Amino acid sequence: MKFRNKIFGKVMLFLLIITIFFLLSGIESCPQQGLQQTKTQASKYGLDFDLVKGIGMLSEGSRIALGDDFNIRINIENYDKNPKSGKICIRDDIDSSYGGVDKECQDFYVGSARYEDGNFVKSGVAIVNFPRSGYYNYKNLPIDQNAILYVTTKYNQDLVISSSPEGVQIPGSVNEEEISLNEKPAIIKLSVKKTVAESGLNYKAVFGITLKKILQNAKLYSPDFKREGLTVKAVLGNYPLDCNLEGDFLEFKEEDNTRLIKCSVLLPKEELRYPLMINLIYGAEISKEFKYFIKKEALS
Repeated sequence: MKFRNKIFGKVMLFLLIITIFFLLSGIESCPQQGLQQTKTQASKYGLDFDLVKGIGMLSEGSRIALGDDFNIRINIENYDKNPKSGKICIRDDIDSSYGGVDKECQDFYVGSARYEDGNFVKSGVAIVNFPRSGYYNYKNLPIDQNAILYVTTKYNQDLVISSSPEGVQIPGSVNEEEISLNEKPAIIKLSVKKTVAESGLNYKAVFGITLKKILQNAKLYSPDFKREGLTVKAVLGNYPLDCNLEGDFLEFKEEDNTRLIKCSVLLPKEELRYPLMINLIYGAEISKEFKYFIKKEALS
């Protein structure tokens, strides 16, 4: 009887270990899936950043007590074929009299992503540490406190988007025609439609260019970050397009998600294909919030 109970006990222990293993495997798989989804989204707009988790480092969901020393480490990833440089700033929402994170900024440089045969292989990576020396902590908070860390990055983008290799057929279809584009990772996505009509001894081509912001927590500015919007220039072959803009600048407010501009050009009355190139020049600002908890007493 004792022997049978020992066998039963070993079997139950084995089943318990197997169950725990699968539960742990399931817990680990969820973050990996979320991480992959985040990277997939980031690959569309070019630059992403997140807080690095670890002992003594503040990250999303952290719980810290008064007097606990901590640092902030930010991982920046670039999915663009061109390197990027800019500035990254942090601050919390706690009054500075209680310590914590006052506004602090650092410059960053992140290398280009690696692609092989048009396929993404590896992102460029840079690590930025706050503070440059020492550490942060909180003091004298009267109550437990939910807190937010605000992280903002700014960088300049000079982006050229072109039509597909076959170019734009002139005159082409008599109806409105969608132009195929070679898109690049950016926070702005373009779509272009073309119409062509006779104009005396020429063809007049009109292009409707729709600019859509695909990253909601992003803002667009002039490269000096003084005006909301971006510079738009377009050429068809060797012919500059005349767009309904003031000095090539398109105002793009924070609340705007989509803007439409019209560009036109007079061309020889010949059946030809022309490459279309659209140049977008702007300063990008991307902001994120990371929530954490500050406990008045020491953590148990």
